[in-house]
Amino acid sequence: GYIGVWIDVDHSEIINFYVDQEYQSMGFGSMMLEFVIELCTMSNVPNISLEVRRSNEKAIKLYNKYGFVYSHDRKKYYKDGEDALVLIKEL
Repeated sequence: GYIGVWIDVDHSEIINFYVDQEYQSMGFGSMMLEFVIELCTMSNVPNISLEVRRSNEKAIKLYNKYGFVYSHDRKKYYKDGEDALVLIKEL
Protein backbone atom coordinates (compact mmCIF):
# COMPACT_ATOMS: atom_id res chain seq x y z
CA GLY A 1 0.00 0.00 0.00
CA TYR A 2 0.92 3.65 -0.14
CA ILE A 3 -0.26 7.05 1.03
CA GLY A 4 0.64 10.44 -0.39
CA VAL A 5 0.20 13.74 1.42
CA TRP A 6 0.85 17.39 0.62
CA ILE A 7 1.73 19.54 3.60
CA ASP A 8 1.62 23.32 3.25
CA VAL A 9 1.80 26.08 5.85
CA ASP A 10 -1.94 26.28 6.41
CA HIS A 11 -3.33 23.01 5.08
CA SER A 12 -2.52 19.39 4.31
CA GLU A 13 -4.19 17.02 1.90
CA ILE A 14 -4.09 13.27 1.42
CA ILE A 15 -3.75 13.03 -2.34
CA ASN A 16 -3.75 9.26 -2.72
CA PHE A 17 -4.16 6.28 -0.45
CA TYR A 18 -4.23 2.64 -1.45
CA VAL A 19 -4.03 -0.74 0.23
CA ASP A 20 -4.06 -3.79 -2.02
CA GLN A 21 -7.30 -5.71 -1.56
CA GLU A 22 -5.39 -8.78 -0.33
CA TYR A 23 -4.07 -6.74 2.62
CA GLN A 24 -7.18 -4.75 3.51
CA SER A 25 -8.70 -5.18 6.98
CA MET A 26 -5.31 -6.13 8.42
CA GLY A 27 -4.48 -2.74 9.95
CA PHE A 28 -2.11 -1.43 7.28
CA GLY A 29 -4.43 1.40 6.24
CA SER A 30 -4.85 2.46 9.85
CA MET A 31 -1.09 2.46 10.40
CA MET A 32 -0.49 4.65 7.34
CA LEU A 33 -3.32 7.03 8.22
CA GLU A 34 -2.10 7.35 11.81
CA PHE A 35 1.39 8.15 10.51
CA VAL A 36 0.06 10.94 8.28
CA ILE A 37 -2.07 12.38 11.09
CA GLU A 38 0.97 12.41 13.39
CA LEU A 39 3.17 13.95 10.69
CA CYS A 40 0.64 16.71 9.99
CA THR A 41 0.19 17.36 13.72
CA MET A 42 3.97 17.73 14.12
CA SER A 43 3.96 20.09 11.11
CA ASN A 44 1.47 22.34 12.92
CA VAL A 45 -1.07 22.47 10.09
CA PRO A 46 -4.64 23.09 11.25
CA ASN A 47 -6.34 20.34 9.22
CA ILE A 48 -6.10 17.49 6.73
CA SER A 49 -8.50 17.09 3.81
CA LEU A 50 -9.10 14.29 1.33
CA GLU A 51 -11.58 13.19 -1.27
CA VAL A 52 -13.16 9.78 -1.51
CA ARG A 53 -15.63 8.14 -3.87
CA ARG A 54 -19.17 8.35 -2.55
CA SER A 55 -19.48 4.56 -3.04
CA ASN A 56 -16.30 3.68 -1.09
CA GLU A 57 -18.06 2.86 2.18
CA LYS A 58 -15.10 0.94 3.59
CA ALA A 59 -12.77 3.95 3.22
CA ILE A 60 -15.39 6.41 4.51
CA LYS A 61 -15.83 4.26 7.62
CA LEU A 62 -12.05 4.30 8.21
CA TYR A 63 -11.84 8.07 7.77
CA ASN A 64 -14.79 8.65 10.12
CA LYS A 65 -13.09 6.43 12.72
CA TYR A 66 -10.13 8.84 12.65
CA GLY A 67 -12.22 11.98 12.96
CA PHE A 68 -12.65 13.04 9.34
CA VAL A 69 -16.02 14.70 8.76
CA TYR A 70 -17.97 15.52 5.62
CA SER A 71 -17.34 18.97 4.16
CA HIS A 72 -18.87 19.00 0.67
CA ASP A 73 -19.36 17.11 -2.60
CA ARG A 74 -17.41 17.40 -5.82
CA LYS A 75 -20.06 16.51 -8.39
CA LYS A 76 -19.06 14.09 -11.16
CA TYR A 77 -15.45 14.32 -10.01
CA TYR A 78 -14.26 10.96 -11.29
CA LYS A 79 -13.98 9.98 -14.96
CA ASP A 80 -16.92 7.60 -14.61
CA GLY A 81 -19.13 10.45 -13.35
CA GLU A 82 -19.18 9.44 -9.69
CA ASP A 83 -19.17 12.19 -7.07
CA ALA A 84 -16.34 12.67 -4.59
CA LEU A 85 -16.94 13.50 -0.96
CA VAL A 86 -14.49 15.93 0.61
CA LEU A 87 -13.69 15.06 4.21
CA ILE A 88 -11.72 17.19 6.66
CA LYS A 89 -10.05 16.44 9.97
CA GLU A 90 -9.26 19.37 12.25
CA LEU A 91 -5.99 18.94 14.13
